[in-house]
Amino acid sequence: MMEGSEGKNGATGINRDVILIMNGKNLGFATGCNVGIEYALEVQKPNYVLLLNNDVLMEKSFLSELVKAGESDEKVGFAGPKIYFYELEGRTDFINSAGCRVSTLTGFSASFGYGEIDKGQFDAPRYVDSLGGSAMLARANALKAIGYLDPRFFAYWEETDLCFRGRALGYQCLYVPKSKIWHKVSATIQSGTKIYFMTRNRFLFERKNSTRRQFAIFMLCQISIGLSLDVFIFLKNEKDFKWLKPYLRGLADGLRSKWTEAESGP
Repeated sequence: MMEGSEGKNGATGINRDVILIMNGKNLGFATGCNVGIEYALEVQKPNYVLLLNNDVLMEKSFLSELVKAGESDEKVGFAGPKIYFYELEGRTDFINSAGCRVSTLTGFSASFGYGEIDKGQFDAPRYVDSLGGSAMLARANALKAIGYLDPRFFAYWEETDLCFRGRALGYQCLYVPKSKIWHKVSATIQSGTKIYFMTRNRFLFERKNSTRRQFAIFMLCQISIGLSLDVFIFLKNEKDFKWLKPYLRGLADGLRSKWTEAESGP
């Protein structure tokens, strides 16, 4: 991690020696992280690997709290912090994620506490379906058993897929509220690219992690409810129709099982 200065609510960077790996091109979040994970496991041989976005501020003890949680139970394959919006409505206490719940029947994922002011309602640690990829501590032995992030996702849903693959092998995802970060949220990716991969990758996740029965129900949900819900959300949140083209391309590629790894998306 790069050296940082004192931030909001005591959030700060940490002075560390930095090993910079130059990939030469945009490999996407999944493969880019895999390069670092492979180097760490093969060369540095750590007990844990931390996935951390470059647009976050961290409370000083955030990492020690995650490690402490991992040391408390060998079944913890992944540990994640309480994630706040960096700034929302002029405040820094709006929750972005307190862990995630995921349904393989509907294909929708939701973060606990999303958009809520933190009043201590999510101060208890608990096991969840998955954790946000902006900051997630992974047990090294779990990664060796599970494998790394699936490069076909390129960006989005890859950490959810990793969590589900881990849970299938008995590794749990633990939400750790004493660990806190502030995330600037999608500060490094264009909205059209995000819409494309979020839409397309939902189908890849389902194909990998649901049973035949669950996938059939998922497809029915997408046709009967999902499409209408997606369009309603986009119309509500977007000021124009620039979302339509990447959304339709993501939908088409998802239905066709087209998992290209294009650098720039649509």
